[in-house]
Amino acid sequence: MKIYDYIQTIETKEDFLHFLKMFRESFAEGRSPTSQWGTAEVWENDTMDRYLDALEAYSGSIRIKDEPSWRQFAEMLYVASVHE
Repeated sequence: MKIYDYIQTIETKEDFLHFLKMFRESFAEGRSPTSQWGTAEVWENDTMDRYLDALEAYSGSIRIKDEPSWRQFAEMLYVASVHE
């Protein structure tokens, strides 16, 4: 299953932990989590500084519930890998 498709199924902490494993492996293997669409073949934000900057920017631009879900955490981490 592709990472983005898996995110849509996340409901529990265990689901989120499985997402983190898939996400980490994509980085370790040098694969962009979005390469399934033929777009970026590498992570756009491939340093901690760039990644955290994108995570901060994206997280500040979206509406988040008072008590976010595991899926929302996964979406934020995922989008920050390619957000400019």
